[in-house]
Amino acid sequence: MGDFNSFKYLPLPGPNYIRLLHLEPASNNPAELRGYLKAHELNAQSEYEAISYAWGDYPESNRPIFLNNQVLKITFNLYAALMAYSYPDRTRILWADAVCINQADTAEKSQQVAIMSHIYSKAKSVQIWLTLASKAATDAMNFMRSLSLQAESFGISAEAGFLLSRSWFNRVWVVQEVTLAKKLEVSCGHSTMDWTNFARALEVLRGAIRQVPQGEARSKVEGVKPAWELVRLRDAFRLIDRHSTRHHHLMTNLVGRQMSNKACTDDRDRVYAMLAMTNSPYSMSPDYGRTVAEAYTEFTRRYSPNTQIYWAGLCRRKLRSSLESTDTSNKTDTPLHIDIMNRDYLPSWVPEFRPSLNLAWASPFTGTYRVAKGAPFHFSPHPTVRNIMYATGAIFDTIVTASWEYKAYSPPLCMYDPGFYFSVIDQLQAILCFPINFGTRVEVVKLDQIPEQQIQPTSEPRWLILAKTLTGGVGDCFGAEFLLSRYSMFVTLNHLEPGSVPWLNAIWDCFARHCLAPTGEVFQHVILNSLGVGSRPLSEDGKIADGFLGYLANILVPNRLFITTKGHIGLASRDIRSMDLVTVFNGCHMPYVVRPARKVKCKNDLAKGAVQVIGPCYLHGIMNGEIFKDRHAPQFSKLRWTRRDGDPVDSLKGWITLI
Repeated sequence: MGDFNSFKYLPLPGPNYIRLLHLEPASNNPAELRGYLKAHELNAQSEYEAISYAWGDYPESNRPIFLNNQVLKITFNLYAALMAYSYPDRTRILWADAVCINQADTAEKSQQVAIMSHIYSKAKSVQIWLTLASKAATDAMNFMRSLSLQAESFGISAEAGFLLSRSWFNRVWVVQEVTLAKKLEVSCGHSTMDWTNFARALEVLRGAIRQVPQGEARSKVEGVKPAWELVRLRDAFRLIDRHSTRHHHLMTNLVGRQMSNKACTDDRDRVYAMLAMTNSPYSMSPDYGRTVAEAYTEFTRRYSPNTQIYWAGLCRRKLRSSLESTDTSNKTDTPLHIDIMNRDYLPSWVPEFRPSLNLAWASPFTGTYRVAKGAPFHFSPHPTVRNIMYATGAIFDTIVTASWEYKAYSPPLCMYDPGFYFSVIDQLQAILCFPINFGTRVEVVKLDQIPEQQIQPTSEPRWLILAKTLTGGVGDCFGAEFLLSRYSMFVTLNHLEPGSVPWLNAIWDCFARHCLAPTGEVFQHVILNSLGVGSRPLSEDGKIADGFLGYLANILVPNRLFITTKGHIGLASRDIRSMDLVTVFNGCHMPYVVRPARKVKCKNDLAKGAVQVIGPCYLHGIMNGEIFKDRHAPQFSKLRWTRRDGDPVDSLKGWITLI
C-alpha cells in the first residue's frame, strides 16, 4: 500500500454532476476493493444503485479502497458493504456518499447535499446495508422473510432484536434515503430482502410487541419503533407528495421531531436532511459555512414558520448561558440581556433539534383545537436580521399565578409521595373551593392563595372547567381524550362514550370521592403508605381515581396550571412565570405563552417590545374559536380586527415581534 498515493478528487464538471463508483470484480486478493470514479450528469441515463448505510461501531476511516491507482480510506462498515455488493464477474455501478463526495471540500459537500434528493430518487434502487454476514444476521433475515409470509402464526423472535438494533435505523440521513427511493432492498451480508416484505414483517412485529410485558424480552425488540417509523414516513411522503403544492408543510412537521432523535456527526444535517422532503416557495441550499443556529433559523424562516412555532414551543431548552446573561440573585432567573446578533443565538420561534440542548419534546395536548384556525396567518421574517420574526395576532391575557413547579419529582413514581400528593390536592381544592368575588383587583400570588376573583369566564361548573383544563379539553375538543384513554382502569367506563362530558364526569367523580376527600380510598392509601402500613385493595371506583392521579402526575410534573387576569384557567409548560403573556397568532390552532424580552442586544432598536416564545398552552374558553365566533362578548371586546388585501376573512389586528 505504500506505493499508492492518497486519492485526490478531480473537480466536478458542473453543479448537476455527481461521481459514480464503478466497483470492479474481486481481484486475486479477495479482501481488496478496486474501482474508479466517473463523473455523471444526473439527467443522463445510468443504471446506478445508491447505498444507504451507517458508519457503525467503528467510524474511523482506516480501510482502503483503490481508485484510479490511488488509495482512499473509508469506514469499516462501508468497506464491508462494498465487499458484499461487488459482483464476482462484472463491474457494479454504485453511489456512496463517503466515496463519491469529496468530504474535505465544504463547498462541494454543500452543493452535493443540496441535490441528494435527486441522487436517491434517480437511482434504480437503494441498497440498505445493515450489518456483516453472520449466523445471527442470516437467522434474522430468514425470520423476517418467514414473518412476512406467515404473519399470523409468529410471535417475536430474538433474532428480530439483533436486526433492528443496527445503527442504520437511527441515522439522520436514512429518513431521506428511504422516503425518496424508487425501490429498496435490505441487506445483511449477502442476504437480501425486498423492502415491501420487510415492512410487512415490521407491521406484524409492531402489533406483537404490544403483547410483550415490560422487561428484558420487551427491550430486545424496542428497535421496531424507529424501524416502523421509517415505513410510516415513506408511506406518508408518497401520499403528501401527490399534493405537494398545497401541503408542503406536512412532511416537515412529520419528520422534524424524528430528526432530533437520530444520530449524526454534524448537527446541521438535522435540517439539511429534511430539505429534499418538503417544498417551499423560498428554497434553501445546504451551507456548511453557517453555524448550527443559523442553519436551523434559516430553515424555519423558509419552511412554514406558522407551524414550526408549535414545535419550537414544545422544546424543553437548556439555558444558553453564553448568550443569555442571568441575574442569579433573582429567583426567576430573568435574563439581563439577550444577544440576538450572536451567530450562535437560536431564536425562541425556531425548534431546537439538537438532543444535547433539548431536554425533551413534550406536550399534553392531543385535541383538535381551533383558537385562530381559519384566520389568515402572516409570519414575516425580518429582511436583514435573521433572528427576528414578525407575526400577526394579539396579546390576549396575562398570567398572574401558576401552580407549583415539581422539578424534583419523577412521574408516575411521585403519585404516592405525600409531599407531591397533598400539594396537588391543596392546589386543586384552592381552585375548586375559593369564593368568587367579581371585580376584585388581581395580585401576583401563589395558586394556593388565589385572590377573590372570577375564575370561570364560561358558565360551566368550576370543577368541569378544571377537569377540562387538566385533560386538554376532554368533552370539548375532538381527540383530547387520547392520553387518558390509554389508562387501562378506565375500561370499566366503556358504557360511556370515551371523550364525552359524561365520561369525564364519571372519572372526576371517582377522583373527587377517593383522592380529594380525606375519607377516600386513595387518600387513605397515601397516608397509610407513608406510615409503612398496608392498605386494603382499591375498589373499581378507587382504581379509576388512582388512574386519574397517575395521569395528573404525568401532566403536572412537566406542566403547570395557571390563572390569568381575566379569570381563565390554563395549562402550559412548567417554564411559565407570572406576568408572562397569553398570545393568539392568526392561523394557529393553539394560544402561546410568550415572555417580554426586557433587554435585547440589537441594532437600531429593531427588537423593541419583542417577546420570546415559551410554548403552546391550553386556555379554557377560547380553544374552539370562541374569539372569532363570539367577538362581541365582553371578554373579547378589547381585541381589534382587520381584513388585509387578499384575505377572505377578518383576522386579529396587530404585529408581534418574536426573537
